[in-house]
Amino acid sequence: REEEERKRRAKEALAARAAQTAAAPAETDDVPIREEDLDLEEVRRDEQMLSEAARRAAREGIAPAPPAAPKRRRKLGKPLALGAFVLLVVAVGVLHVMPMSTAQYEAAASEALGVPVRIGEARLSLLTGVSLNMARVSIGEATVAAVRARPAVGALFDARKTFEWIELEGVAAGQGAFGAALFGKASGANFGVARVVAKQVKLEGPLALPTLEIEAAFGADGAPRSVTLRGPEKLEVRFSPRGAEAGFELSAGSLAVPFVPALGLTEVSAKGLATREALSVSQFDGRAFDGVISGSAAIRWGAVWSVEGELRVRNVNAAVFAPALVSEGRAEGRGTFRMSGPQPARLHESARLEGSFRIEKGALGFDIGRALSTGQTGGRTEFAELTAQGVYDRGAVQVRNIAFSRGAMSATGALEISADGALAGRLSAEVKTPTQVLRGALSLAGRAGDPVIRK
Repeated sequence: REEEERKRRAKEALAARAAQTAAAPAETDDVPIREEDLDLEEVRRDEQMLSEAARRAAREGIAPAPPAAPKRRRKLGKPLALGAFVLLVVAVGVLHVMPMSTAQYEAAASEALGVPVRIGEARLSLLTGVSLNMARVSIGEATVAAVRARPAVGALFDARKTFEWIELEGVAAGQGAFGAALFGKASGANFGVARVVAKQVKLEGPLALPTLEIEAAFGADGAPRSVTLRGPEKLEVRFSPRGAEAGFELSAGSLAVPFVPALGLTEVSAKGLATREALSVSQFDGRAFDGVISGSAAIRWGAVWSVEGELRVRNVNAAVFAPALVSEGRAEGRGTFRMSGPQPARLHESARLEGSFRIEKGALGFDIGRALSTGQTGGRTEFAELTAQGVYDRGAVQVRNIAFSRGAMSATGALEISADGALAGRLSAEVKTPTQVLRGALSLAGRAGDPVIRK
């Protein structure tokens, strides 16, 4: 604008001087022009044209026409842009609160999932891209508090409803629904989705599960390509569905074993295969009792739940089991386990574990030498190694073929601890001293937490 105004002033000055030149023909034809008046090449050309016109008019005796007043341009760009912006804002606001028909979406989803789908309300949102906000949604027996979905281009007006992603929040469903989704397929001709994220998911059923977040990616055929569960304590389970089975990998910072409430593991990892009826854990491991617990398991569910497999322990603190009997030592061992029943939370009541173990650099909670010589049971008995076979059956413990020694002391025996903690057992021991050899049998009675040792 400043440049145009400068040109206009320069042209007016040239026109005025040209008029003066025409009125005084005796003066020289050259009109002095200051450099500051014409600082642009375009102005210089205009000056030359006007000077020639003035000289020609003077020679012909014609008075030059006065310069035409510049036309004032109406500046309509800004009002038009402002009006367009206001209309756009109004349109976005109207669309954001405008209810959408749910009939087509319900029909397409019901056909694809094979269960009735109902949508309480749906509204279009343009604030963060085109998305559908839905509330009070039910999918078969499952309920969803809120749904946000990003439709594919053209899906709003097409009979086929396809989505780039769907986000569910506040999901309540049965545990069987997860298996149906993991091994199912959204096969409807009028429905498709690439990714689904479900937050605050409660899977209700016989197995106690925490609140989860589930993310799934789907192929073009509607079958899930990958499914990931996330939960508290860094819990993450990744499934890779392949037809009727799915490989999985689990990791967690800490995890309470669902079938054995008293057993909690940290730094947990597991992998295996899952089907609709069973879970085959090819390998699991975690830390507990200052050591490592690992093994494999087969889990089946239905009217009756069953869990069986192999268990290995390494470098476990032996004193955590019966400190009054074994007060020190690091244990390792292996065995098999099984449990079954209609309620998974109570499977431990039917658990049976059988195997062998070894304790190194340990100590008994009583002095065998003193018990053999005086009948008193104070003190402790250190040993280099203790080996035995054991059976845990419904809370009761049997330990057979006990053998341990250190230096001039050795002993063998067996013991039993009932489900209510009553202790019964017998040890045959030999202790060699510089002056004599003590041999004898000791009986164990009382309770596991307060044993009574008699000669």
